[in-house]
Order: sequence, then structure tokens, then C-alpha cells
Amino acid sequence: MFTQIRKRARRSLAALTATVLFAGVTVAGAAIPAAAEVAPPATAAPVLTVTPGEIDDVTKEVTLNVSGTGYVGDGAVSGAYILVGGLDVWTPGSGPLKADGWVAQDWVQASRIKDGVFTTAVKIPANSFDAGQTYQVASSAAHGLSASNRTLDAQAKFTTKAEVIPEPEAPAADAVVTVSKSTGLNPDGETITVTGSGFLPAADGATTGARPPLAGKFTGAYVVLGDFADVWKPSDKAPSSARKALSQFWAVPAESVNTIGGANAGAVELKADGTFSVEFEVKKDTEIAGNLGIYTYAAGGSTYAQFETYTPLNFAEVEEPEAPVVPEVQASKTAGLNPDGETITVTGSGFLPAADGATTGARPPLAGKFTGAYVVLGDFADVWKPSDKAPSSARKALSQFWAVPAESVNTIGGANAGAVELKADGTFRVEFEVKKGAEIAGNLGIYTYSGGGAVYAPFETYTPLAFADSSEPEVPIDPEVPSKADPKLTVTPGEIADVTKENTLTVSGTGYGGDGAKMGAYVVVGDKSIWTPGSGQPLVADGWAVLAWVPANQIVDGKFTVSVKVPAKSLEGGQEYQVATSAAHQLSATDRTLDAQALFTTKKTAGGDPAPKPTPDPKPKPEPAPQAGNLQWGIDKTFVDYIPGSIAKGKIEVSGGATFANGLFNFPQDGKATAGTGTAKFYGNVAFSGHNGALDSQFGALKLKFLGNNKAELWGTVTANSMSGESLLKNAKVVIAKVDLKPAVTNKDKSVSYTSNGVTLTADGAKAFGNYYGAGQKVSELSFTVGAPAKEQVTPPKDVTPKPGNKAPENPKGPGNGAVTAPEVTGKQPEVCVARAVSGATMNWNFKSSFVKYVGGLSDGKISAPGVSRGSGFTWSGGSGKYNEAASKGLINFGGTVQFSGHAGVMDAKFSNMRVQFLGANSAALLADVVSNDMNGKPITMNGTQIATISLGGKKATSGSTVTWSNAPVTLTSAGVKAFGGFYNAGEALDPITVSATLGANTNCDTSTGTLAATGLSEQTTGVVGIAIAFLAAGAAVLVVANRRKLAPVRK
Repeated sequence: MFTQIRKRARRSLAALTATVLFAGVTVAGAAIPAAAEVAPPATAAPVLTVTPGEIDDVTKEVTLNVSGTGYVGDGAVSGAYILVGGLDVWTPGSGPLKADGWVAQDWVQASRIKDGVFTTAVKIPANSFDAGQTYQVASSAAHGLSASNRTLDAQAKFTTKAEVIPEPEAPAADAVVTVSKSTGLNPDGETITVTGSGFLPAADGATTGARPPLAGKFTGAYVVLGDFADVWKPSDKAPSSARKALSQFWAVPAESVNTIGGANAGAVELKADGTFSVEFEVKKDTEIAGNLGIYTYAAGGSTYAQFETYTPLNFAEVEEPEAPVVPEVQASKTAGLNPDGETITVTGSGFLPAADGATTGARPPLAGKFTGAYVVLGDFADVWKPSDKAPSSARKALSQFWAVPAESVNTIGGANAGAVELKADGTFRVEFEVKKGAEIAGNLGIYTYSGGGAVYAPFETYTPLAFADSSEPEVPIDPEVPSKADPKLTVTPGEIADVTKENTLTVSGTGYGGDGAKMGAYVVVGDKSIWTPGSGQPLVADGWAVLAWVPANQIVDGKFTVSVKVPAKSLEGGQEYQVATSAAHQLSATDRTLDAQALFTTKKTAGGDPAPKPTPDPKPKPEPAPQAGNLQWGIDKTFVDYIPGSIAKGKIEVSGGATFANGLFNFPQDGKATAGTGTAKFYGNVAFSGHNGALDSQFGALKLKFLGNNKAELWGTVTANSMSGESLLKNAKVVIAKVDLKPAVTNKDKSVSYTSNGVTLTADGAKAFGNYYGAGQKVSELSFTVGAPAKEQVTPPKDVTPKPGNKAPENPKGPGNGAVTAPEVTGKQPEVCVARAVSGATMNWNFKSSFVKYVGGLSDGKISAPGVSRGSGFTWSGGSGKYNEAASKGLINFGGTVQFSGHAGVMDAKFSNMRVQFLGANSAALLADVVSNDMNGKPITMNGTQIATISLGGKKATSGSTVTWSNAPVTLTSAGVKAFGGFYNAGEALDPITVSATLGANTNCDTSTGTLAATGLSEQTTGVVGIAIAFLAAGAAVLVVANRRKLAPVRK
């Protein structure tokens, strides 16, 4: 048993130790903080001693006193790691220190080592070692030196006392269960009496409860009529899902009956002599998987093999029931149909409600009711069935009816909406007009499947339809796409005579085949500099004068012809432009096989043209106000993660207007930046602390000083101590980093955006981080926008932020004063992040059914759900938020509260402000504000806590603008354990969840949907992008979008 405990301890400690050691290993190669001025001894000769030399009792916590001498030299500048564990984990001097497998560890800081000598105490948790073994205390240079410096490697061994095995006690008598009748039971129902004996408390405490309401007390046994799995016993570590209870009692001592809710909660007395008696009503329909029987096992979270019994139950033989009615569909005619049109009659039978509720609606307008079946004349894909998880796009309807019970006909809109009566005997009758033109992909036929969001395989039928041969040659509706692409493009006219008028270009293509043509082709018209076909780069979406889409069914044998209208004045006279093509929709970003180009020219306006009559100059439109400027910087992830870690045990604080979210610190712009100063200032403060206050780094009043040639300096006011507490900087204005800049972007509102191309710490910058790094270290990239002040500043923080007006003296003639205004950019810019607003979202979740059932069965159990509807589970409605389809990221918030209470108030868990955070295509986080009691009744408050993880893989379906994730698995997190009062363990499976969201208009991205901000667009470009978006909505949202200069610039 102790070996198992030790292994579990090792695994948990390995995770902790890996965090500790890798915090140091990741900085290997960085400069080490300067040692004290007094030179250390030249050579390290580390010697370790440990007391006691033998641990008497490994089942108890023990403290090892570790002393060391000779810990000097370069290896000691960051202190030393002390590690405790097995001899097989690592051999000092053999190579880099191993991070995992240790039982315990400690870090002796350099400040604690005096003249190479130190003493430290290491606490060893109980049951961490095996008895009668030899272990080691080892040492190594700390942090990054643990991987490269072996001068402090040393070892001291100690032993554990051999375990004294007591004489085994006589085993407790096994519990015995007797059933009044176990075979030949009446299938229509029969009452049986179950008695038990030998259910006495275990001498070793194995039958003592591990959770409320009987924590610390004898918990008796569960007596269950159930249909359990073959492997079901708790002593065999079978999960709770292996024990399906049909009816259940809980046999407990008399003094505990009311504690667990009394008879209403299934409590029955377990007498002092270990006996009980209960009765069960058993019916044939209760048998599910074939293991029907009476089961007993230890209750209240305890595990005791002697209480685990199984008594099989069997019913008397009965006649086989009649075969279930199978839905069938018949069409009056299925072959030789008249291509010019023919009416067929379709009848159905056997379309009856499923006994298991599978034909019950999952969405309005028939949610909770029998939804009948869709009857469709369609041309479906080869894989089309909802039961096979085929998407709705696989079911192309040409004409459709919805067969529903008579009482639901008007509910779904009546005959005008395609409603037809599904009679009580499961029959229907409809008529379809079928014409040859309806056949598209070759799977033309009559299809049926469950309506209203229900999924029921027996309702899924397909009756093929075929037309009579026609002597006239048919025009192919969906011609075969040539297997290979070889695109050639022509455009007429080759020259546009007058660009001041609207013109029509006729564009023809050949060789448009292969996989790239499956979604058709895009045709774009515009400047040659926007994009070069065949360059290997994704099609650029904006900047074009015209963007058109040629659907796949308009490309015949690889050929197409399309006319595109070029708006007046969208091109210049006397220039050369291009017509270009690309694969369409999402293939425009990945498939270059349809890239082609044809050039045309525009005629220069004749110089003799009469001058137009002068018109009064219109009043200039006001310039848009610049957006608020800001600086965003991740600083460095390794350092940010290190601060709250298990070594530093520190914290990160922001103040003065600075914020921190999703790994980025945000500093708003301070005052108006002008081109003459060459400096952009930002306000807000960040403070890092750790190592019990020894590490203290604070900086604020950040500013970017432009040096020209895309170079800049990041300045700040810094106060910093080293990790050993030495003062390095105090309220000093220093250059923190040298910054290389990518070309600036001038936005439509005249604000200017910059992105770094390398941020390198200076010597003072290294001090700002407590010498965690050395000078020259590359840290996180930054981005900033110079625009309007983020807010009107009256009295900024006095400690670090300068007061308004205290700017650095301007010196326009001096060196290094780069202008803030950036040149116009024509290259590619960052991708646009587009999210869509979510409204009216729903979420259906039943937490954990066994938990809900347990609370409901308590004598004082109460479940309240204001603002949340309750049926088979809990349903939250009216959810709102944002969702980014391209990144599969977003956040949906739900109102309402669900509260569980019982056990005289000891159990009380309230969940509110539920939200689903989509983290990608395959996972999401379930968040909530929780107020819950622990096992002792002490309240715990957790806001915005991830209580569970949702697995989304393969659960997504899209219908129109509605996205639904159905029955996605949900797993409890460690924080969720507290939310449920410790009833379950982390990793426990909860009930599956269904979330449905209707996507609306485009909206700005935020940290929940993706942090890329949309770039500014010129007025003329905006119209073109509007055209592009209409096409991109069909599936081309993945196009790379670049900000282009305004079309038709004046060229001289």
C-alpha cells in the first residue's frame, strides 16, 4: 500500500519539481547576476550531511536537516538546489540535473550560503518512502546552471527503517445477502424481499465515510436493484458509470437515518448486528444489459470488498414480442419519369414516436414534442444521414414537406409552410412535381428523416428516382471538372477608352479544372501591385476595383465566360491593369492552381478635352478622430510565468491605468504625440515581486523614442532589486530595450501603428528584471499605436507617471528625433480578425445527473433555478457574446442561477453567470461564478472559475447562421471539485452539454475571439471590400486581408 502512495506522491511532486526546475533551465545561457565584489574561493568542494541518518516511520511526516560545506565558486552564484529521492533518479556528477522523480526539493539562495556553508530543513510528506530502503539527498547548482555546471553536485545517503508487519487479524466475515426469489420472476412485476447480514464496521476503518453527510462515521452499505457492468466493484476501481442503479436503498445505523434524508431519500436501518431488510418491485422492462440483480457495496465514498455482493435476477420466459414497426416509404412511380415533368404520390407508414424519446424535438417550435419527419424531394450527398453526423449541407432539398401530428400542423405554419398531417397510425401522403432539371448530382430521390432537430435512424429512408431516356442530348447540369488545371485567361476589350464612365469587361477562361475548381473561381480587377498570381501568396481580398465569383457549375469543361462591370473613375487613364483569377472561398488562401492573369490598358484622357465648368469646392469632410493610442507588450512569458510559480511564489500587480489580459500588458497613450518630439509616451505601472520580497521590480512611464531607420528605444522609470534583495535601480529613468520596428501603418483615422521586429534588453533592462536575464536577451515583441490620448489626464499617478506638460525638451534640430508620422504602406498588413455577434444562444446541461438526483432525494434537498428552465436538464436561454468562426474562438454569456442545497445547509452550491469560452475547434472552457460550501460547511467564493473542460471535437453542426455543439463531453476541473463541495474528483465525467448559438452581424474582435485588430481602409476601398465580403461570406473568410493604399492615385 505504501508503495502505491509513494508512487502517487512522486507523480504529483514530479509535476511540481518540473515547474520549479524548468523555471531555471529555460534561462540557461542567460547572464547570471553579478556576485559580490569579494572574490569567491577558486574551487568548489561540496560536502553534504543529512540528519537523521535513518527514518524510523515512513508513514509520518519527517524533517531532514541538510548541511553543506564547500559551496563556493561560479556554480554558487544562483544558490543551490537540494533534492530528496531515490538513488535511481539522478547520480550527481553524471550530467544535467533531472527535473522529475524527486520526493522533495528546496532552493538555498546565494544569500543563505555564507563562506560556502549552509543549513536547511526539508519536510518530507508522510508515505513518501518505502520502508527498509536507501535514499539520497543531492545538490546541484541552481536555475540555468543546473543544466550546465556540475561543481556543486554532491550526495548524502540515508535509510528508512524496515517495516514491522503485525500478525494478521482474522478476516472479517463476508457480508451475506439473501433474496426471497431470484429466478422465474413475473415479467409484469413482482415484489422481492432482500435481507442482509454481516454488514458490520471494519476494524481498519475501511467502512468510514470519506465525504458528507457521513464523513468520519460508519456509512453502512448501498443496496441496489441494478444492471451493472461486468466489472463494477469499487475495490476493482470500476468507475461510477459501471453501476447503473434502477432502484436503491442506503442501509445505515439508526442514528444516521435522518442525517441522510430519511425514508424519502431511501434510508433504511442497518441494525447493530449488521442486518437489514428491504423490498424491491422488479419488472421486466427494468432489465437493460443482462446483469440485472441485487448489488451491495460500501457507501459514502468508502471502499470495502467484503460488502460487495451480487445476486443475479432472472425473469420467467415470455413469448417474443411482435417485431417493431419499421418505417416504409412508397412512391407511385420511381423509374421512367417524364423529363418534362410528372406528379408522383409518396406514402409513408410506420412513422411512430420512438419509445426512447429519440423522436422528441430538440428545438422550437416543437421542442419536447413528437416532431414527425421531413419528406423531401432532394438530391442528397452519398453520406447524408443525420445519424451518421452528416452536415445539413449534405441534404439539398428541391421540394419538401414536414409530416407532423394533426395538433402540430398549425404550430409549424400550416400547409403554406409545407405542413402535412402524420396520422396517429404513422402514415402520411404527399405529392411531388418532378422535372428533369431538378436532378443535380445523380442522387435524386425521395428522402425522409426526423424533423425538429431529432435524430432517429429508422426514419431515415431513401427512394431513388430516375427519368426516362430522352432522344434529345441533355445539357449537363454539373459537368465533370477536368482532372488537371492549366488556367488561361483573356479579357476584352484590351483597352478601356474612357475611365470616367462605367465599363464592362468580358473575361473568359480555359483550363480551370482539378481540385482547385471545386468551389469555382474568383475574378478580380485592379492594380498589378495588389497581388501577383502564381507568387505563392494567398489572394489578397481588398484593394480591387471589382471582385466576382464564378460558381463551379458555371465552369463547363474547364471553361467559363463572365462579364464584370468596372465602376466609373475606379481606374486611372493611361495605365496598365490586371484581371486575375484564384481558386475560390477557403481555397483562395491555400490553392494556387487557378492563379492566372490577363492585362489591359486604359486610354489617357485627351489633353484637348474641354475643361469642365468650375463647381464650388465642397466643404471638406471633417477628418475622423484618431483612435486612442496604446502600447501592448507581453514583456516575457518565461519571466511572467516564473513570478507566481512555486519558486518565486510572487505576484504581478498593475496600476495607474495599465491592464493585463491574455498575456499582454496594455499601457494607454499619455498626452498627444507630435512629429517634432520623436517620442510616444504611455502611462501605467507594472510591479513584479517574489522570493518573500527579495525580488522587487517596478516600472512605468514607458515611452518609445524614435531613432530613425526603423529603430527605437524603450524607456521607463524603474525600481528593481535582484533575486537576493540587492538594490539595482531606484526610480531611475533608463533605456530598457532596443527595439527594431517593422514599417509603420498609417490608419484611416490618421493614427499610426507599429509592430516590433525584435526587442533586446539593455544592461539596465536586465536589471529591471532583477538580473533574471542578461543584457542582449531577446524578450517578447511589442506593438503600439500613436493616436489620441487614451483619456484626459488631470492628475496622473505621482510615483511614476509624469504630470501633463512635463515633456522632454523638444530639440527639432538634434539627432535621433524621428517623426511619428509614418510613410504610406502598400505591403501586406496583419490579418483582420472578424467576429460575429451572438444572441439568443441556448445551453442545455444537467451538471451530473446522479448529483441532481441525489440532492432531489434528500428530505431537505432543494434545487432552485431562477432564470433557468428545467426539464430533462437545465436550459439557459438568451445567451449573448461573440464568436470568431475562422479561429473557432469566442465567449457566450448566460444569465440565471442554479442552486443546490441540503443536509441542513452543510451542502450549498450556487452557480451563476455561466459562460462558455471557445478555445478552438476541439475544446472549450465552462466558466461560472460559484459560491459553494466545502465538506465542513465553510463557504468558498470563486468568480469566473473554469469548473469544467468541454471536448468539442466532432460535435459541431451548422444550419444557416446557427451553430450547435451537441452532447459534447464535459470533464470536471480541479476548481470544479470545490464547486461541487468535494463530492467528485478532478477528471470525473459530468453530463454532456449542448450549446446552440445564432451568429449575427460582424463585430470587433476582443481577447475572447482573437486579438488581431482590423486595419483602416480608405473610403474608396471600403466599397470594394463590401463586395468582397459578400463573396467571402460564402466561405472565403480565410483570405489574407491586406490594407492597401487608396485606389486611383495621381501618377505623374
